[in-house]
Amino acid sequence: MNYFKKAVLASTIVAVSGCASIVSKSQYPVTISSTPSGATVVIKNKSGAEIHKAQTPTTITLNASSGFFSAAQYSMEFQKDGYQNSTATTQAGIDGWYIANILFGGLLGLLIIDPATGAMWKLDESVTSSLAANSPPTAAQVPVMLNDPASGQMAAPDAPAIAEQLKLLKNLRDEGALTADEYETKRKAVIEKL
Repeated sequence: MNYFKKAVLASTIVAVSGCASIVSKSQYPVTISSTPSGATVVIKNKSGAEIHKAQTPTTITLNASSGFFSAAQYSMEFQKDGYQNSTATTQAGIDGWYIANILFGGLLGLLIIDPATGAMWKLDESVTSSLAANSPPTAAQVPVMLNDPASGQMAAPDAPAIAEQLKLLKNLRDEGALTADEYETKRKAVIEKL
């Protein structure tokens, strides 16, 4: 076979085939990680169907295409005890080799082969998400527990009622209805309820 026939054959192969289908691929290994690691990640496809569940870090092979001329998109939900849930997404982008069809005259590759095989799309190699730690409750959010003698159970105090009792005792002392000793005895009894 002479040089001219080889050149024509090579040109024909390039012209009728998709550049991305020859050089690239339609499935990609994607590494999914989180900070901190050890989170449960649920991966869902474009339609919202769960396709994979694992602990981070993990690597999964994902399709770059979700149909003819349709890029794949994935959402990831991260969960870990003691941390707020987090989400991340990744979407396939145009593979550079798909554009090469224009340069090399690969009309079939541009319009049929690469879109059908999914090789026109490319996914990122990694997805990372950071989970924020749950904040501890403030002192105002934590109720003070009292030992209720009637039930023998721990119960939250009625703070406004106790404050009102202390205020009433102080007013009675100030008005002279209670002596200093009586006031102090009754104040201690109210405080002991805490």
